[in-house]
Parts: sequence; C-alpha cells; structure tokens
Amino acid sequence: MPGFKPKRMRAYKVPEKLQPTVECQLQEMLANGIIRESTSSMASPLVCVLKGKNGCDGVRLAVDYRYVNQFTVSDAFPILEVEDVIQKIGGKHYVTSFDCRQGYHQIGVHEQDKMANSIHMPWSII
Repeated sequence: MPGFKPKRMRAYKVPEKLQPTVECQLQEMLANGIIRESTSSMASPLVCVLKGKNGCDGVRLAVDYRYVNQFTVSDAFPILEVEDVIQKIGGKHYVTSFDCRQGYHQIGVHEQDKMANSIHMPWSII
C-alpha cells in the first residue's frame, strides 16, 4: 500500500538451546527452496514457537510480519471455517486428505508480488 518503506527490523534473540534446531530448519528450508538468500532492505524478525507441552514437540519457525501487514491489503477471500467444510463434506462417500505438514510454506507467491530483492529472512542466529 502507499506509504510502505522497507525497514530492517531488529532480529529477536534465539535461545542458545534452540540454535542448532533453528539452524537445521533454516538450512532445510533453504535446500528445499522454501526460503532464499536475499539482499533486500526489508527484514522481518524470526520467531521461535515451541510446539507441544513445554516445547517437547520441537520448534516451529515463524516470522513477525506485523510491520509488513500494516501496509498489506487484506485477502477478500479468507480460508473457510472448519464447520463450513464439515457441512459441505458431511454427506459424501469419500473424503481425502493431504499431508499439510508445514502447509504454510506450500503457498507460493507470484514473482510480481515479491519485492525486487525479495523479503529477507534473517540467517544469523543471535
């Protein structure tokens, strides 16, 4: 939206105990083409979210896009509510499901919608 200025947000500290896991996940996402290196003037901080009770199920990586979201036009077609989906499939004979592990990363962004040098994901673990 008008008024957006790329901003390099300050990185959040990653707890020392989580650093090997975070680095491993970043390298895996890089190898799988989910993320890419960037020289963009825009950077949003990495957020580590512990999965499961007391983090016993690992770490989920997310990005704090609050600054970017202030200048983003909202989607006019939000994701369906679970109840609506259940009502639509309730009388069907066959229902399939797909493995949506890390499903968020499966949503592509058109090249024309990316910044010239792409959005930067911080690599260095502080």
